[in-house]
Amino acid sequence: MLYIGIARQLLEIGESCGLNAEGDAGHRPHVVTKLSSSRPVRSRRRPLQDCSRTAPTTPPDPPVTDTPQPRYAVYYAPPAASRLWRLAQAWLGRDCESDERLAQPALDGWTAEQIAAATESPQHYGFHATLKAPFRLAPGVSLRELHGKLAAFASLQQPFLAPPLKVSAIGPFIALTLSAPSSEMQALAAAAVQDFDGFRAAPASHDLERRLGKGLTPRQQELLHLWGYPYVLEEFRFHMTLTGPLAETARRERLQVQLATFFGPALTEPVPVREISLYSQASAEGPFLLAERFRFGGAPAASDGHSGQEQTTA
Repeated sequence: MLYIGIARQLLEIGESCGLNAEGDAGHRPHVVTKLSSSRPVRSRRRPLQDCSRTAPTTPPDPPVTDTPQPRYAVYYAPPAASRLWRLAQAWLGRDCESDERLAQPALDGWTAEQIAAATESPQHYGFHATLKAPFRLAPGVSLRELHGKLAAFASLQQPFLAPPLKVSAIGPFIALTLSAPSSEMQALAAAAVQDFDGFRAAPASHDLERRLGKGLTPRQQELLHLWGYPYVLEEFRFHMTLTGPLAETARRERLQVQLATFFGPALTEPVPVREISLYSQASAEGPFLLAERFRFGGAPAASDGHSGQEQTTA
């Protein structure tokens, strides 16, 4: 049941990024069916199940316009100098900070075209773990205000180490997941969901209807109405997606083993969590870009930290 929920979440993330959302970007899901090959201050985080507020009334759909409607998301991204970040950027074939295309690694039994097809969806929205899912700004709210809130929020967070990662199969997807539960990661995600909700425009009725038709549990439906996304609070599961849906079980299992080897050097030590990032998407068809990193209060400089996750230089 846990992995079923995460797999549904991955499909929802793809839709929220404009890839698989009919009625949004107009694309149908792409399934790879055949592959031959200052001083730290403690955060005042809310309880994970603090959902006592009343679900907002769904507003009428906005008028159709040709003006691009940017979306923003609050994500965790690994430190820029870390092996994990460099390996993931290479695997997905795009630097999501510069939007530069990168050469993807070669794997036995897979052509370059097959690897590109398998990574098309996660490449679109960049390597990350979701904290606050993509949203359009609420009326009367500015990007400048969002930046200010992110800086203030980050300054109140305490850096911590999350458990090491592992390569996991989540339904038809492959993703990096935590090797053990992390109450600190759950609390960070819950705080982000709640603290940034005032910046989120309410989803249009057709978006709600589409997501409600995805087999959500009653609790997930409640969370969708409350927070605009069903996989939050106690339904949140940390993951960093590596592939789109892969239909062939044997091929998916082989790729999982190969990716465990490829990411192996970055999977041996705890993951430093000392900043959050703002990702932005200019239009539904455009890719997500890492716009800015916001360092936690008391976090070390970028060159400091744990040798297993940091790139060493001479």
